[in-house]
Amino acid sequence: MKVLHIDLWKCYLSYVRETKGKLPSYKEKMAQAYDFALDKIGMEIMSYQIWVDYINFLKGVEAVGSYAENQRITAVRRVYQRGCVNPMINIEQLWRDYNKYEEGINIHLAKKMIEDRSRDYMNARRVAKEYETVMKGLDRNAPSVPPQNTPQEAQQVDMWKKYIQWEKSNPLRTEDQTLITKRVMFAYEQCLLVLGHHPDIWYEAAQYLEQSSKLLAEKGDKSVAFKIFELGLKKYGDIPEYVLAYIDYLSHLNEDNNTRVLFERVLTSGSLPPEKSGEIWARFLAFESNIGDLASILKVEKRRFTAFKEEYEGKETALLVDRYKFMDLYPCSASELKALGYKDVSRAKLAAIIPDPVVAPSIVPVLKDEVDRKPEYPKPDTQQMIPFQPRHLAPPGLHPVPGGVFPVPPAAVVLMKLLPPPICFQGPFVQVDELMEIFRRCKIPNTVEEAVRIITGGAPELAVEGNGPVESNAVLTKAVKRPNEDSDEDEEKGAVVPPVHDIYRARQQKRIR
Repeated sequence: MKVLHIDLWKCYLSYVRETKGKLPSYKEKMAQAYDFALDKIGMEIMSYQIWVDYINFLKGVEAVGSYAENQRITAVRRVYQRGCVNPMINIEQLWRDYNKYEEGINIHLAKKMIEDRSRDYMNARRVAKEYETVMKGLDRNAPSVPPQNTPQEAQQVDMWKKYIQWEKSNPLRTEDQTLITKRVMFAYEQCLLVLGHHPDIWYEAAQYLEQSSKLLAEKGDKSVAFKIFELGLKKYGDIPEYVLAYIDYLSHLNEDNNTRVLFERVLTSGSLPPEKSGEIWARFLAFESNIGDLASILKVEKRRFTAFKEEYEGKETALLVDRYKFMDLYPCSASELKALGYKDVSRAKLAAIIPDPVVAPSIVPVLKDEVDRKPEYPKPDTQQMIPFQPRHLAPPGLHPVPGGVFPVPPAAVVLMKLLPPPICFQGPFVQVDELMEIFRRCKIPNTVEEAVRIITGGAPELAVEGNGPVESNAVLTKAVKRPNEDSDEDEEKGAVVPPVHDIYRARQQKRIR
């Protein structure tokens, strides 16, 4: 059964037909054999005859009654539709036979059925032509022997690798990763029938399987998880935690109808004891509150009240909380819930699971006061608030957002009061760029001695005064010799000639006039 050779599987079907032909269950056995063969070898390019034999076998089955006739038509249609989207030789003939079959059953319904499958058939026919081209020249009947390193063998190895690479390129352009992996592994198994002694083929096949398994594990299959949950529900249907996990899974898939059906199955089957169904009823009510309408909510509330009539007697008002709550948000405060006698099933169950922390007796009253105290929220500083004064043309430096300005810091307010108003200054205006360039080029000394030396042009004179040396004021007031002066005689001759553009003297003359 592991040898995927088309002739071997044809012999298998002939064997089943001959050995099981006289049994009462021959039809079922033969149908199972055909399905098994198509699952294994149906992707073979030469599998057309097996598909046709299966269809003819189903057509020849006797059907008594309309129900049996409909079952036979459905079975034949299913095989036709599977075969028409499978790339193989003579797929055009299979498609024509399918069209005639549908038209013979119902000519009005046939048009819609054919149109639905036409696109997939065209895709399969295109791939079948490429499939035939890729397989041309491959010797699939060659015996599997150790490598001989002959030119013919090297050519066959190269052609097999091209065929495998073609299958990896997903010629069907399908998004079904399972189908892609199945076709690629079928190509590898076909190749290993001939090149079974080539270790590189085995290694590539194992590596591809490992990569595909990781990809399939990442994508997952919701149908597999659904079957696992259904199987586990038969054994663990009396455990609320398992039922809730199944409900969460269906809710995650947005399967509202299936979720509602699951609630009904669990609550009406009797597998879950009534004392354990409280949380399931609460989840059912929350589900209807989010998904259903008012009628469905009232119906679930009534059913839950009937199930817990003794516990909920006289607490009809408290039950309204479940209708309007959302997760951990309640329409009433904690004290009001306590006054109504409301009991949250989920919180009670969570408190039972999580043990209470061990606290010293002296700290208990303090913790109780902390819990009862209302939380303090950060409040705005009203002292920093300013009146709303929108300005149409805000001057530079103000708040860029329309409708308000930044309050001036208190220190800046004091400084602004000491300064004269802007209209008092008429000039001269400083050229900021040149001033900043001068500041940038200045070399600031690191010590006082160095600054004195730069100013005086010599070493600082120190005078001893008190407990230590003190720098003499004479040093600081000493005139500095200008670098362009030739000697000290000009200073001794008289006053220095003022510059031509002396702003200070010009202002003094204006005041005198």
